[in-house]
This record gives sequence, structure tokens and C-alpha cells, in this order.
Amino acid sequence: FIALDFSEYETIFERALDAVLAQDISFDAVTTYYEDAVPLAARLAVALGLETNSIAACDRARSKHSTREAMQSAGLPTPRFYKLRSEADVALACEHVGFPAILKPSFGAASMGVCKVASLESALQVYRKVLSSLCVEHDTIWAQGTELVMEEYLDGDEFDVDVLLFEGQPVYAKVSDNWACREPSFQEVGT
Repeated sequence: FIALDFSEYETIFERALDAVLAQDISFDAVTTYYEDAVPLAARLAVALGLETNSIAACDRARSKHSTREAMQSAGLPTPRFYKLRSEADVALACEHVGFPAILKPSFGAASMGVCKVASLESALQVYRKVLSSLCVEHDTIWAQGTELVMEEYLDGDEFDVDVLLFEGQPVYAKVSDNWACREPSFQEVGT
């Protein structure tokens, strides 16, 4: 086990690689159970010459906006979405996405900061509230970025599908019911 401070995300790879190399042992694999560290684990595995998911794929998976772009580029069904770079983008996002919509951090996890909005006024209010709460000192997950994304609201049941592949073949799969979330914040309540 190697403890690392994730609050300085720009230097995390170099610090992690130095800590790993200082162990003076060989590694067979790099893995993580911490969602924020998935891109870091891929970078470490590449640096150590180990098999891993591509760094680009891990980076896309951590960014909800990049994930949506990749899905759209692949021709997959994708909800309408819009990346919010500033408060000035909120009105454009509302016009593009429509209502109801979901406003959420691009780099969040466990539905933190996710809110349903039904008007420009509520979108502006939620944007300000969520953006003001994305503080690295309170949660290092925000060190990867504090951009927000607005996307089309899709009503219905939500499930997680987790699959573990080995040499391109599934060796484990699990489907979990996320249960009904509590609107308007969508905090996850089950798996």
C-alpha cells in the first residue's frame, strides 16, 4: 500500500511513479478500486511495461463529457449534452439540451453534484451552487477538473453493468440495480 495525496493532480503521476520505483520490487499488475485513480493506474502500468486499458480510454471514462463525445462518435444512442465552460454557457446549454435536463460535474462520482433542472432560472441557480461546492480541499475528486455538463434527462430505471475482461474475454459480470434515486439531487441509494 502506498498513500498519495491526490489534491495536486498535475503531479500525481510523477509522485506515484517515484513511490512505486522506490519500492525496488517488480510488479505484475496495477489496479485500483478508487474511481479517481483509474487514469493514474493506466499511466503507471504503461510506465512499468504492464498490460492495461489505454490511457486515452481511461481518461475518456473519467470525464462524463468525453464519454458522451466518444459514444456519439461511435454512433451509439447518446442523450443531448453540452459542456459548460462558464456561467455564460448555461443559456446555450439549456437551448441545446432542452428540459428537463441534468446538470452535473464532469469528473464526479456517486451522483455528487447531480441535479435535475427544469428552467433556465433553475439551471443558473444549480450551476452556481454546484460549482461553488467543487472544492479540492473538501474532496480531491475535483482536482481532475470542475467543469460541468448538462445533458438530457432520461427517465427510467438505472442499472450498473460491471464486466471484467481477461484477454478480451469476460470472466466476471455483475448487474446492479441502483434503485430509484431521490430527485432532484439523484444521490445514489443502492446497488
